[in-house]
Formats: sequence, C-alpha cells, structure tokens
Amino acid sequence: QQQQQQQHDTDADGGGGGIGGSAARRRPPHFRRHHHGHGHGDAASAHHPSRKRQADGRPGEHYVPTGILKANFFRKHFASIPAVAVVVATFAHGDGGREWAQLQTTVEARVSAVRRAMQTRDARTILVLLPTPNPQAAAHTEADPLGASRALALADDVDLGERVTALRRFSGLEARHVAVLEAEDVAQLGQAMRRFFGTLRSEAFSYYLRSERRVKAFEKAASRAGLPPEVNAVLSARYFTKVAFFYEFQNNREKLSKYYAQAYDNCVRGVPRSGDWLWQVKELCEALNLKLCAAHLADGAVAQAQRQFKRHLRRFASPRDVGYAPWRHEEWLMRQHMCFAEMLNERSAAGTSDDGGRAAY
Repeated sequence: QQQQQQQHDTDADGGGGGIGGSAARRRPPHFRRHHHGHGHGDAASAHHPSRKRQADGRPGEHYVPTGILKANFFRKHFASIPAVAVVVATFAHGDGGREWAQLQTTVEARVSAVRRAMQTRDARTILVLLPTPNPQAAAHTEADPLGASRALALADDVDLGERVTALRRFSGLEARHVAVLEAEDVAQLGQAMRRFFGTLRSEAFSYYLRSERRVKAFEKAASRAGLPPEVNAVLSARYFTKVAFFYEFQNNREKLSKYYAQAYDNCVRGVPRSGDWLWQVKELCEALNLKLCAAHLADGAVAQAQRQFKRHLRRFASPRDVGYAPWRHEEWLMRQHMCFAEMLNERSAAGTSDDGGRAAY
C-alpha cells in the first residue's frame, strides 16, 4: 500500500508517471482550455465542460471537445475519490440494550452520510467495529492477559454476533462489508484482520474494474457515433488514458501498457497539433511516455523502455508553434531527457528483486 501511495503522490504532483516514481515530478503537465501565448496558465481554468451523453453512452449532438483530459483527472482519483469507504465505530463489550441501540442509530447515520457523499460513484462502504475493553477485564491475571481478557469479553457478550447482524441489516450492509476487529486481531494480524484486508483489497480492485469497463463502453459508443476524425481522436486518447489509468490501479502492467500506447498513438496521429492543442498533445504524451517507460523498466525490459523513449523524441524532434519563446521546445526536450535519466538511475539504485530481475517501482 505504501508503494501504491508513493505512485499516487507522483501522479498527484504531475499527472505523469504513477509507476515511474519521482522522475515524473519535475514538471506537472496542465491541460489548458484557453491558449495564452504559450504561457502556463492557471490549472483551475484548465478543463473542458462535462460531456452530455445519450442513453447508450454516445456523445451528445454537436459535441466538440475543448481539451483532451481534465487537468485534475489524476489528482482527483488519487486524493479525492475513494475506491472504498471505511466507517469505523467503537463499542464496549457488555454494553446494554440502550447503548447498543444508540450505537446502531449513530452507525446508520454515518453510513448513510458516506453513501450520500459517494452517490455519484459506484464505490462500496465497509463498517469496522472496534471493541473497547470491558472495565472488569482490568482485573485479569498477568500470567495470561490476552486470554483472560478475551474470555471475559466473550462471556459478557455472548450475543455479539446477533447484535452485529442486526446492526448491519439496519445499516443496509452486506455481511462481508462488516468486520469486528479485537485488539489482538490488529496487533497480531489475526484471521479477522486478514479477512478485512482481503475484503478491502477485493472491493478496491472491483471498483477500478467497474470504472475501466464503464469507460470502455463510452469509447465503444463514441467510436460508432460517426464523429469527425479529429473529435474521435481526442475522445479515444481521453478514454484510452482513463482505461490504462484504472488498469494501473489494478497493477495490470500488460493492459496498462497496451492502453497507454493506444492513447499515445491517438494523441500524436489524430489530435490537431496547432495552437494550444499542440501543447496539450506534448504534455499528455510526456506523461504517457513516462508511464510506458516505467512499465517496461518495472518488467526489466530496459531495451524496450529505451526504444519507447527514442520514438517519443522522434515524434517531437522538430519545434512547432513556439511563437515568441523558441526556447520552450528545448526546455521540453531537456525535461524528457532528465526524467528518463532519473528513472534509469532509480532502477540502477534499486537493483534487481527476487522476482526474476524486475526492479521495484
């Protein structure tokens, strides 16, 4: 999880290389809606309006995209949109009916509030109940503190299972979405803790699988809508980037490499490359190239990463539309070399792992 969070932080800073580590932090790409003399405008205005889709997912009539990807897309999914929400509540072993009824009401209200906050997202909610020690357990013997404490707790709370079942039904939760974790379960990574972690991981993966399938459906509907080639190229680049990004959360390097490559190809071949569009293409391709190179390096395919990097440079070797700042293209090229060199250096420093020579990213 720490490894994935580090990847998340990288993309949150720059949107350009969640797999590749700190090499992508040098220059965050912004996708601007308006062009202001090739300057780096305010990221807050870098967006395109939400696309109105028809019932089957096709773009609305006369839809014209004003950008390839929202400026906050990576940051939004890293920092603002959870794949799973966890509600935590505590109770004391041996609580009477009044205390438990109050807990049930409080938990139901909190679960409902979380669901309302996430109502536009197809994410699941998990409830974790943490028992606090019964005051009588303080008198347990020092010879077997955990055993005595747990025995007393179970003796005082023989109907805990029935209470938890009633609580989850009152809150509208499935049985697998409720976990009761004793202190020793957490401290010793007991079976209940491992089961909770397994559920959490499974639901997170399922969320990104559903997200990936939803975006694939949008891409398929758009490709059949008879849109102009340049509009279709923009939408394809957008959708393939999102699909690959959701595969990245699933740690599926084969699929993420495939769709990042398709997004890259749609950017360089179909999206207009004049005015602000050129800068959008260059900056998104910069992010996609870093992700592709990082995926190859993570698989130990250094030569393939080098080929991808060289292809990337050839695509943008000639400066175009640099306006009054001809040095901006050289600055962009320098950043490509520095980021790739840093990725290679990180791989060399990390060495090879025990999984067949793959570097850890």
